[in-house]
Amino acid sequence: MLFNLGVICEQAKDKAKAKDIYERILLRHPECVDAKARLALMYLSEKNYDKTNALLKEALTSQTGNGELRALYTYFLIESNQIKQARDFTVATLKDHDKSDVYALCASGALLYTQARENKAIGPEASLDRASKFFR
Repeated sequence: MLFNLGVICEQAKDKAKAKDIYERILLRHPECVDAKARLALMYLSEKNYDKTNALLKEALTSQTGNGELRALYTYFLIESNQIKQARDFTVATLKDHDKSDVYALCASGALLYTQARENKAIGPEASLDRASKFFR
């Protein structure tokens, strides 16, 4: 019930109260992965990467096979500009866990999209180079 109140406060843009509620939940129930994930997202929106990383790693330690959590961790790695780690983590997720998991596939797609967007060269030479690679 307290978790739902935290979600409502978060939706009502009362971030401080929501953060306080999630922290109180974690004091009472440190194993609550959902509260850790919501709190990690709040820290991520504040660009507090250290706390986000710590919370997500704690959650992944307790639930290694949770697809939503693994996708959230991939999202965190992409947002914190750790593309190589995100790629390695996504490959490990698809290899070691369910290859048809929707969350893992979406995380992989988001990673590929980010890589394509960031590595796109600009200019006529780059366009010709890309075109020649497609015709091979």
